[in-house]
Amino acid sequence: MGLVYNGQQQRNEQMKNLNRRPSWELRNMVKALSMHSWSNTVAEDQRLKEAKEELTRRNREGFAVK
Repeated sequence: MGLVYNGQQQRNEQMKNLNRRPSWELRNMVKALSMHSWSNTVAEDQRLKEAKEELTRRNREGFAVK
């Protein structure tokens, strides 16, 4: 039997890999989720927060993030 994930568990697994996503993808994610933040779900707000934190971390460590 394989493992069955619900939607929230899948999102959690995807978010663990934010550090593997390219910076351009994270910047686009932040831009898209910030446009109409009033309509974001709790999960989308969490994804926005984590993407911003990852970009900040990369900037502190010397990666070129604009």
